[in-house]
Amino acid sequence: MWTFLGKKYDLNLKFSKIIQDLFGYGKHHAFEVCCELGVNPKIKLKDLKLKLEHYNYGNKNFQNELEFFVKNNKEYLYGTNLKSKLNENLEKIKKIRNRRGNRLILKLPVRGQRTQTNAKTAKKMKGFF
Repeated sequence: MWTFLGKKYDLNLKFSKIIQDLFGYGKHHAFEVCCELGVNPKIKLKDLKLKLEHYNYGNKNFQNELEFFVKNNKEYLYGTNLKSKLNENLEKIKKIRNRRGNRLILKLPVRGQRTQTNAKTAKKMKGFF
């Protein structure tokens, strides 16, 4: 098992999949993190662990470096920080009371979809944001 930001991961997972598991990091951002750290995105954790031991770098040092990089990266928000930023933006739109804000308040589709038959998804999202 490998622990990263409080979650435990199996050693058979690819390194990029662990980065993608963070809320807000997709394939592109995970690939950029891998390139920044100098790690092949397709490498499995068990192979990465063996390489780190071979070069006498240590697993804990790499985990600390990775966590430091993700936490202190100013370009990308992740997790609860990203969720709070999204909620702030939605609240600001609702406060302005423009067309999009009004439709958000009424729990209707915002981007021009028809409402007579297909508004079920927007109505189900009631209270999601």
